[in-house]
Amino acid sequence: MQPQVLESFKGAPPRILRVRLPGGRVGHVETRIEGVPYFFQGEEAVLFVEKTSAGDYGVTGWAQGTFRVHRESAGGEPRLTQDTSGVAVFDPATRQFSPTGIRNLSLSDFRRLVAAAVSATPQNRRQR
Repeated sequence: MQPQVLESFKGAPPRILRVRLPGGRVGHVETRIEGVPYFFQGEEAVLFVEKTSAGDYGVTGWAQGTFRVHRESAGGEPRLTQDTSGVAVFDPATRQFSPTGIRNLSLSDFRRLVAAAVSATPQNRRQR
């Protein structure tokens, strides 16, 4: 089953996307690449994707562009956690490592953040 687009934050992607990432399984041999997200049948995720030269799509920044959707209760608002949210990054100002990324953010707050970022891009400012 190919990923189905339920919503688009920017652009007009096709309803069904073919997402291609390095690694995978052939028979009993599996290759995994560090930083490449893996998905499961029926899983819901928000992906930042870009069209490849082959005509399919890739996830931008691999794990950085992957946000897993979860619900704290049945019927509860979807919440997102970025795949890289547990990765520690060095901050030269504090000279310490600390985890970065989005954790347990509501989908509505995520939509607002993305809309603000999209409207702030230089291309969109020129069009106004």
